[in-house]
Amino acid sequence: MTAAPDTQAADSVLAAARDLVRAFGEHDTAGYFGCFAPDATFIFYATACRLTSREQYERLWRQWETQDGFRVVSCPARPA
Repeated sequence: MTAAPDTQAADSVLAAARDLVRAFGEHDTAGYFGCFAPDATFIFYATACRLTSREQYERLWRQWETQDGFRVVSCPARPA
């Protein structure tokens, strides 16, 4: 017996969220950015403009790392 379609969709979303949170919390940039579509859009309150691609976000992330010493050390929020 397989799970109902709604359950399968929910399980899929939760698995994707777990992957994203795990990768972020481990500063696994390849895994983290792999969770986003290449044409994803990102908005951050501390940036002057909207980022219209994953590539733009990756460039900004690298800038944070090199110029600001940014590094994720943990992410205690864990999806169910």
